[in-house]
Amino acid sequence: ESNYLSEYFSAVYGFDSRYIFNFNARLDASNRFGQDENKRFQPTWSAGAKWRVASEKFLSSASWLNALDLSATYGFQGNAVEAVSPYLIATDGGLNNLFKQYTLGIKSLPYPDLGWEKTKSWNLGLDLAFWNGRLNATANYYRKVSNVLASHDVPLENGMSSATVFGSEMYNQGYDLIISVIPVRTDKVTWQFSVNTGLARNTVKENQRINTLADYLSGQAIVNGEAYSTFYSYSYAGLNHNTGVPMFNYMDIKPTANDLNYLVKSGKLEPDFSGGFNNMIRYKNITLYAQFAMAFGATKRVPVFYNASGAPTPEQNIPRILENRWKKPGDELYTNIPAIPPGNPRYFEIMLPQLNSSLPVSPYTLFNASDYMVANADFIRCRQLSFNYEFQQSLLKRLHIKRLSTSLSLTNPFLLTFDEKWRGYDPETAGWPARKTGSISFNMTL
Repeated sequence: ESNYLSEYFSAVYGFDSRYIFNFNARLDASNRFGQDENKRFQPTWSAGAKWRVASEKFLSSASWLNALDLSATYGFQGNAVEAVSPYLIATDGGLNNLFKQYTLGIKSLPYPDLGWEKTKSWNLGLDLAFWNGRLNATANYYRKVSNVLASHDVPLENGMSSATVFGSEMYNQGYDLIISVIPVRTDKVTWQFSVNTGLARNTVKENQRINTLADYLSGQAIVNGEAYSTFYSYSYAGLNHNTGVPMFNYMDIKPTANDLNYLVKSGKLEPDFSGGFNNMIRYKNITLYAQFAMAFGATKRVPVFYNASGAPTPEQNIPRILENRWKKPGDELYTNIPAIPPGNPRYFEIMLPQLNSSLPVSPYTLFNASDYMVANADFIRCRQLSFNYEFQQSLLKRLHIKRLSTSLSLTNPFLLTFDEKWRGYDPETAGWPARKTGSISFNMTL
């Protein structure tokens, strides 16, 4: 059971519609921290100020300026994580038939030092409006520093292989920007264009987590000085001349406990820059609307050619790119697509240079997680195109209809990618492309 109690205070003061100040304070209490009275309560607060510059007397004659607001805030927040407890959380595992003993199923190991996750936030804001709303802009810059919980490996004798502890710090900073422009606005024609975008960067420091090989490959590893979602891959070294089986670099190094000694950095799954832009054009009773989305700065793995255990099975779709696979010695000079896995792919298994590792893996498994199977995930997607026609009132009066309109809409009509490795797949989902749909509708008011 999780119980919470919160008390809060909020105050706002404005002077002459130009200077605005606010202050918020909150006291949270939680039973997540056991008997430690010093951690049961978490005071948090935030303060902010806004200056409406356009309302100043020295700008009263600037008819072209409608709004100019500057704002700044600072806040301190806390979060109680429910996945961790100062107590051992276990369930009845029933009777073990082999050992004739009752067992416990451990859900969470005890963490006596559990406390609140704490975050400090800074924000700067700017709001602009010109020429009676013809140009509007909103910009925000933010920075956050968080003391967060992270997984840490523990001896398996504890009943679990990992526990969650404090010790990691995450730094986030970025901006959000929205710009709306109306270049043309008359009785017959209106053209409105808007752009929204954002940039986010994050870095983890003071990492206490011991990452596993799977963490590095999937982008879940926490590495000091690296952005969150950074992932790593096996270094592809081409195809074997005699067999067409993929080969890899750094597999001949001495046994090591650090997986980064033979893995290479491939990028990060989260984009640096994302946003969208909308375009609306109206001429008399005809309106065209287009909505786009975009993202830049991310990399992802492309869909695999082969199963880890062998060739595609008869009921599976086979990608057309397999027509260019390795078929005979010498083909490795013209293609990087491996030969179809043999009937017993274990014949080509590879030993990873991990300390105390005795489990060999198929080179096709490594190929699927290699840097060759990584692609630039930048894209521009048209999310929607629509056409709307409003019937003229002179025609509707004869039919005794107050309003009649029809619209044609296309969803996900096209997608632009910048890396040929996707071969028609969708970099946003790293899989099948989004479904394209079309619709036509009529709206009538009698």
